[in-house]
Amino acid sequence: MYSTLCLLLAVSAATQAVHASARTPPVQAPDNGEWIALQGGDRAGAQPVAVSARVSGCGIRNGLAECNLTALRVEVDGTPVPVVGAQARITYVVPGGGYSAGASVPLTVRDINADGHSDLQVWQTSNGNYNAPMHAFYLFNAQTGRFERALALEAAIGGREIDEIAGGKVTLWGRPSPCEREEKQVQVRGSEVTTVFQRRYDTCKGEAPPE
Repeated sequence: MYSTLCLLLAVSAATQAVHASARTPPVQAPDNGEWIALQGGDRAGAQPVAVSARVSGCGIRNGLAECNLTALRVEVDGTPVPVVGAQARITYVVPGGGYSAGASVPLTVRDINADGHSDLQVWQTSNGNYNAPMHAFYLFNAQTGRFERALALEAAIGGREIDEIAGGKVTLWGRPSPCEREEKQVQVRGSEVTTVFQRRYDTCKGEAPPE
């Protein structure tokens, strides 16, 4: 009797598992060469910008697709705009993957350097400080009519968390070690990046954020 009951329970559990898998099919990685439309971000006051990424070698991890980027296609008001220096890797949230991205979105369109033109912020990896998302930035150059990779800005950010981007200033927060905290702000004018301030404090020593 006991063995029969155990057998019935095992069959019931297996049947429920099959039904559950039928209801929620496994999330699949994109095919090589597939174009992915990037969504999300703060588009307030931005021009209509459409960005698509052609990907390969994708892997699914924690509801995220991490892929090689083979091409980046951008249209502004329906007109193709060239992109210079496209990143090598890209990360985005897989639909149905069960991951809540929070502040990390594949694409943000905003005027980063306060020159009146929309710029692009594209999620690369989550390999920043304490798994912070790292982004590639593309600033629109009105003279050349193209989006150009802002490597100087990416170097200044250096894996820190982005707290705010406003008025051509990027405010950052970092955690160099378990005890240390860091605040940094950089100014972006055109493609030039300068540090406004950078300061650290040690919580293990009872230090508080500077005013």
